[in-house]
Formats: sequence, structure tokens, C-alpha cells
Amino acid sequence: MTRATNSGQMRQSNRQLVLNLIRSGTLSRADIAKKTGLTRAALTIIADELLQEGLILEEESSAVGVGRRPKILSLNGHSRLALGINITRRFCEIGLVTLTGEVLSSQRFDNRELSPQEAMERLMCEALSLLQGGDRDKLLGVGVTTPGPVDTRTLTILTPPNFEAWHGVCLAPLAEQLGLPLYLENISSAYALCAKYFGKCVDEDNYIALLVDEG
Repeated sequence: MTRATNSGQMRQSNRQLVLNLIRSGTLSRADIAKKTGLTRAALTIIADELLQEGLILEEESSAVGVGRRPKILSLNGHSRLALGINITRRFCEIGLVTLTGEVLSSQRFDNRELSPQEAMERLMCEALSLLQGGDRDKLLGVGVTTPGPVDTRTLTILTPPNFEAWHGVCLAPLAEQLGLPLYLENISSAYALCAKYFGKCVDEDNYIALLVDEG
């Protein structure tokens, strides 16, 4: 059983726990209480707060059976958005993504003839183009993946093989230009996280993600 506490100091932790469970599948409040150990009162406070913020939806279950149908909580994917950027040895791609991993729109361009500075300028232009629809208020931040190793703290690409032009390039200026939090991750680690949240490993506690690539 996943454990949680009702103490005030752990409210944010409990909120994240509830969101992660809802993200993994549609559940009733009773299901969530059973999985987390939260009291009904504590769960009601968290669920009502998430509903007010538009992060989750609540509707009656479509299941057929005897008795009252339970109300089901589900993640409202379009309530918040993120920009995803993937910088590879051959191309850059950028997309606008929902909380459930749905790609709303994306652009891709060849970066082999571009310097890192030119590529980042192009990414900035593409980002502004993707945000013309007025979705900026929903943005949580920007996630960037590149070949590793990377320094996630300083947002710096370190020394990936066959990627010399990008060695030591810091992506902090991109975050400053966009005015959004930016998170940098090694593409292999990001691939593993994607498999857990949106892929075939959603229900797995232990798994290995193998990515075969250049370098």
C-alpha cells in the first residue's frame, strides 16, 4: 500500500500523491483513500482543491451494476501545458504537450548546419509561434532533452560524444528568454520516464528502458 500522512506539513506531498494516482488511471475517491491511507476528510480537501484549479475532472462511472455508480476522478490533460524540446545530433524538435502527454502541435528542423546559438534562436522563434494561440497562461514550464551527460542543476550540456559543438552549452538563456522554468534531462533518462508515465511501463514498479542511439 502507498502510504500518506494527513499532517499539514505533508499536504503538498499528499496532493502530489493523489495527482500521480489519478494520472495513472481513473479512480474513485474511495479507491484513492484505500491506496493512500488518507482519511475521507483529508482526501475531500485535496480533491476539491484540485477540482477548483481545473487539474482534475469528476464524473459518474459508466460501469453497469447494482447500486449507486461511483464518481470517477480523472486528470484534465488540457488544464496545463508544457513545452517539450528535443535537441539531437541531427535535428531539433519542439512541441506543445498536455499533462497526459498529448502533443497538440510541433515543429522540427535540421540543426546540422546551425551553431548552438543559431539553433536556440530558431527554437525561440518556434516556441513563440506555438504559443500564438493564447495558451501561455497554461504553461508550467519547458522540458529539454539532449544527449548526455548533462548538468541538470546548471542546465548545461557537458561532453556527449559526437556532439562537440554543444559541449559546455548552457540553456539557461533560453529559460530567461521564455520567462519559464526550464528542466534539462539526458534523453535516455527522459525516455525511461516517458515509458513510466505514458508508455508500456505505467503499471511496472521495476523496469529497464534501453535506448540505442548514436554516440
